[in-house]
Amino acid sequence: MAFLTFEELKKSSGVASNVAQLITNLEKMDSKSFIDEREWKPTVDANGNGTAIIRFLPGLDNSRCKKYFTHAFKNPISGRWYIENCPTSILDKNTDAKCPVCEANTKLWATNDPQKQDIARMRRRQTKFVSNIYVISDPKNKEAEGHVYLFKYGTKILEKIKNAALSVFDKDQACDVFDMWAGANFRLAITMVKKQRSYDQSYFEAKSPLSNNDAVMSDIFNSQYDINEFVDPKNYLSYNELLRKFNNVEQTDVSSNSVKEYIQAETVSVPVVENPQEKYQAILDKFKVEDSEDEDIPF
Repeated sequence: MAFLTFEELKKSSGVASNVAQLITNLEKMDSKSFIDEREWKPTVDANGNGTAIIRFLPGLDNSRCKKYFTHAFKNPISGRWYIENCPTSILDKNTDAKCPVCEANTKLWATNDPQKQDIARMRRRQTKFVSNIYVISDPKNKEAEGHVYLFKYGTKILEKIKNAALSVFDKDQACDVFDMWAGANFRLAITMVKKQRSYDQSYFEAKSPLSNNDAVMSDIFNSQYDINEFVDPKNYLSYNELLRKFNNVEQTDVSSNSVKEYIQAETVSVPVVENPQEKYQAILDKFKVEDSEDEDIPF
């Protein structure tokens, strides 16, 4: 980050553009979206389909990727969201790490009550992986091309990475896709299948260097982000802080109430239907989060 000298600061005082920039910065801070400008997300069309070509990078410490867990769910009664990293991500670094959501889910699951287990499923932790990538082609976001980003993905894409490394059918083609010289470009294809994102049509190309110019490769390598932050204990909230947020989202004691009890209190947002089972399913649907194929069950 470049800092201003005192003389430069004095010279810029009173410039009209400073006010506009201040407003822009304040609006960004006031935004309720969770946008990390370092992160790349594929752009999809109105039907949820999209394509791109990316290259997985090795990471500054050659660690390839980091695995972590998150919880992201909305209480349909309070309307509040809980979006936090799950402390089970750092158990190898902090054996005392505990997650109030996982604890609550465990209690619900142990009841063997299908309704309470449904709540646990909807609040379950999601398995995530993060890597550095280089965007080669992004037809719907040309500005991203030629830049390094963080890319978060789930188990479906990880399986494709593993399959490329194993190369069961052709050992000679076994590929460490993170290798900048002997890796492979990833053709990401997103399609919607049963209202869920599918990556089944995605694949790795034949092995090839990212570039034939070492200077270009060096610049790309040095532009990577440190992905260790995703598993750094200092970036995780304490148990008490997470519990406070969780209680604020839940408001009511979910562990002692069934979904059917929630339904009795629901008077506006759930359409009135004659079939009780349809009404039960309607409120369950409100707990759902996107990309469920990338989640583990149930905690």
